[in-house]
Amino acid sequence: MLVSRFFGPDGLSSSKTRLKLVNREMIEPTDVMEQTIIEKMLEFQRVGKEVFCGFLGEDLPAEKIHLLIISLVGQCAYPMFSTELLRKSGLITGPMNEFCKDLTEHVYEFTINALENMRSK
Repeated sequence: MLVSRFFGPDGLSSSKTRLKLVNREMIEPTDVMEQTIIEKMLEFQRVGKEVFCGFLGEDLPAEKIHLLIISLVGQCAYPMFSTELLRKSGLITGPMNEFCKDLTEHVYEFTINALENMRSK
């Protein structure tokens, strides 16, 4: 669920408008959008902390949680910001909704495997 929140109900295409706004805000911040982005990111962090602490234990240091969240955001953000490049280079070949479904499953499995590896150490 945490990963699928990134792509929205209709996949990457529904996220393009949000991405354009976020991208614009990164370049020329406005107070209204900054507050909205902060609220969304804080919610994502809250849910991420619950998931990661639930999986790895409540005593997980804040710094580790932050790195896990940044890693997860990166796995999701790059394809969102680079859709056209990925399509033109042949890395996305099918319909976008199928790609989003496959990517969501991959990020989930990749993250679970990493968390299981961390837990076993």
